Amino acid sequence: MPGAPWDAADAPMILHAASLLALFVGLVELALGGAVVALAVRALRRRRRDAAAVDAGLPLVGHLATVLTAVAVVGWPLLYLLLDAYVPQWRGVVCIQGVTRIGEGSVGPARLLPPLLVVLQATKPALVLAVGAWAVLRAANRATATGALAGRELAALVACGALAVVDAVLTGAYVWIPKREQFLESGCCAVPPRGTTQLVDGEFTTRTAAAFDGRVLSLAYVAVTLALVLATTWALRRPRWTWGALLAAALAVPVGLVFLREVAAPRFLGLPGHRCAYCILSSSAAGVAFLALAATGVLCVAWAAVAHALGRDPAAPEDGPSARATRLLRAGRLATVAAAAIVGVQWLP
Repeated sequence: MPGAPWDAADAPMILHAASLLALFVGLVELALGGAVVALAVRALRRRRRDAAAVDAGLPLVGHLATVLTAVAVVGWPLLYLLLDAYVPQWRGVVCIQGVTRIGEGSVGPARLLPPLLVVLQATKPALVLAVGAWAVLRAANRATATGALAGRELAALVACGALAVVDAVLTGAYVWIPKREQFLESGCCAVPPRGTTQLVDGEFTTRTAAAFDGRVLSLAYVAVTLALVLATTWALRRPRWTWGALLAAALAVPVGLVFLREVAAPRFLGLPGHRCAYCILSSSAAGVAFLALAATGVLCVAWAAVAHALGRDPAAPEDGPSARATRLLRAGRLATVAAAAIVGVQWLP
């Protein structure tokens, strides 16, 4: 008979303050995203006939998108607060890492939870990136005398709204799906291995830990961080190097994530064998600051690239996009250096 090793109540979903807040924020995000898509698509259609009508409708869509920006920024950390609130619901789950594995090997609806969570951890930052890019585009459009960038702004709004709808639906699905796991009868091939980590004596160790050399990962992190700082500094002098800074930022993301899990997390947590980046969110204020600053650095460089691209558009104002790109590059460089400084402090004796 299928087993159900779940220690929580038999309710169809787990309800507590964090899950209710996540559902509420998700509903707000869904409503805002749907309204932004509908109004932006309508404005794009009317643009073909009457450009002035589009200008009259832009403020309303802009206000909704501004609220959506705030919701997106709140929704990203809220996801991890939700996962942390789930931890006490299962025996043997000691942190968010364990929650991410709930549903692996299940033959019931819970089997959808791990892939949903993987997608959510991508859509949350993607939505923040998208709404930030729209904000840069909106500022450039408002600086023009004729609103020549209105078409691009509306297209960006459609993309942001659609992504918000997808993210809200996935968030609601993750909260709503019953967390009861159901497994096939035991057998050598019945249940696949659970995840890429194993818990030994209270410490998470990745199964691929032996493949990573801590010194090599540390050097790789230093190299990509230095490359990002240098590329950003050079882009402030030579704007065309903004694309190089963007490339360095894109490379810093995967390298930084592996470095965070395999090297930085044990340092931040003071547990040499605990390779779990999720625990930083609940157990290390310095680690949270590092994550926030590192993410800010990458996002600012990406938004600076958007501003730089707009500066090459004949319809854009001459000084506006370049000035915004400069401010964003400076902010990104400062955040990157601050994140690296926090990591450096952890290595001090």
